[in-house]
Amino acid sequence: LGPNVLSGAVSFNGAEGVPGDDALSFGQHPVFQVHSSLTLEAWIKPTAIQSDWDGIVGNLADTDAVEHSGYGLHLSTGNVVRFAFVVNDVIQIVDTPINAIDLNQWSHVAATYDGTTARIFVNGEEVASEPVSGVIEYTPTNDLRIGAMVDSNENHYFNGQIADVRIWDVARTEWEIEDGAEHPIPVDSAGLIFNAPLNGADGAPVSTVTDIIGGLIPRRTSTAMPLPLRRCSRRRIRLSTASLPPPTWTATA
Repeated sequence: LGPNVLSGAVSFNGAEGVPGDDALSFGQHPVFQVHSSLTLEAWIKPTAIQSDWDGIVGNLADTDAVEHSGYGLHLSTGNVVRFAFVVNDVIQIVDTPINAIDLNQWSHVAATYDGTTARIFVNGEEVASEPVSGVIEYTPTNDLRIGAMVDSNENHYFNGQIADVRIWDVARTEWEIEDGAEHPIPVDSAGLIFNAPLNGADGAPVSTVTDIIGGLIPRRTSTAMPLPLRRCSRRRIRLSTASLPPPTWTATA
């Protein structure tokens, strides 16, 4: 494990309404709507898997039989890593073989989509892929969350620890994923749109928005806008960006 994970992580208790970190929600900022090239990655240490859709990071919505949108990286029963996203009004699902990760052990998981192929990587190695073509769709919109998959009619929470969550608007290569997994990433890295280390400095507990967020990297063509960060257990912290570049974060209770 690199210093980005050893310096700390956020624990999620896997149950809504129980004291602790049920999930972190980052709202529906337009920067999260990546259409043709995407990478999701995170370090995870799950203690249990409770469904086929335990949410690691994403904004996937599956509200009924006809309304689907967004993308997500999940854990499924059988110690399976699942990558799901919506193309052509259909949820495209890519699953690893069973026992791709171990409970109570740290694993680096990542998923990419380049417009023609979806892939999953575990500890830097490609373990699953499927041909898919089309753009990712976002109607209806849903909040980006770490630690849960939540929409209007279902909730699937992660149980364990998560650290160093990143979202890119490029499909990173196997070498790039493996090379960058164990080290902090420069916030000006090409294609990086969201960077959440989820750790405190020198192993200190997470206590500030800066520790939690690490940096949302607005697209240069985007207009900065307020972005809410909230724990689903009713604590809310608001973030706002200054003029670009560079992004600057402030927080109020």
